[in-house]
Amino acid sequence: MRNTLIGTRVGVFCLAVMVATCVAVTRAEAEQVAMKDLPSAVRAAAEKAIEGGSLKRVVVEKEDGKMAYSVEAMMGENTKEFTFADDGTLLAEEEDVTFAKLPKAVRAAAEKYFGGSRDLRASKEIAKNVTSYEIEGHKGGKKVSATFSAAGALLEREEDKD
Repeated sequence: MRNTLIGTRVGVFCLAVMVATCVAVTRAEAEQVAMKDLPSAVRAAAEKAIEGGSLKRVVVEKEDGKMAYSVEAMMGENTKEFTFADDGTLLAEEEDVTFAKLPKAVRAAAEKYFGGSRDLRASKEIAKNVTSYEIEGHKGGKKVSATFSAAGALLEREEDKD
């Protein structure tokens, strides 16, 4: 009985250390900053992109070994996220969209993949002049994210680990 209790405590301690380490690594990879802290070229491009909207947050992170600056803002009733390179070049633009406003081919592919359209969330992303659509929902009892091309082809799928 005593060995089981000690083993349980050690296991819980190890789990706590792993969680703390993961949180520290995640924070090192993506850091929330103020708009004023961005490089001037990025700040100028971001201010122009969100003109007329209200800033929600700014995150600096490494993507593919390079610094990327993501600026999220409310633009009307939608949330939009713009990702910039160090020199202010727009790398990607993402916005929430209603399922009904997706292209017909994307709606059909998502309904087939998820087994219907109930409780699906969608976003549109434009990166390197290519438009894709990320749909989040539940499949097989798990939270799943699937990315489709504008023609409805499944490009990528990701399952929540939780």
